[in-house]
Amino acid sequence: MAEIIALIIFLLSISGIAIFVYRKIPILTEYVPELPRGNGLVINIKEKLKDKVAFKAVNSGEAILLKTLSKSRVLVLKAEHKIGCWLSTLRQKSIEKEKVFKENYWEKINAKKRGKKAKIKKEEDEIVTPP
Repeated sequence: MAEIIALIIFLLSISGIAIFVYRKIPILTEYVPELPRGNGLVINIKEKLKDKVAFKAVNSGEAILLKTLSKSRVLVLKAEHKIGCWLSTLRQKSIEKEKVFKENYWEKINAKKRGKKAKIKKEEDEIVTPP
């Protein structure tokens, strides 16, 4: 019941946001702010750093891409190694559990159930039949 109420509230709120955005789209399309060219903080910093030698080596897109890809590769390899270790420990634990878990386990359980049922039936027969 609570899930249904939460779903209804969620759907109503999403529809309200959609209606609000639908009504504001014409206003937003008319308003196009003019971005200042050359006066931004990022542009000023970039111009100052262009002349420096250290920044020129890092400034190329290929160098940044190379560093980013190599770092991401290292992270992926670390994660892969960690997952491999986890999988090997899980395999070892499952093998140990299989050693403890005997093949005739379910047969013993079923035999115990049959024994209890037979014992209960025998007690019912003794109670029903008068002495």
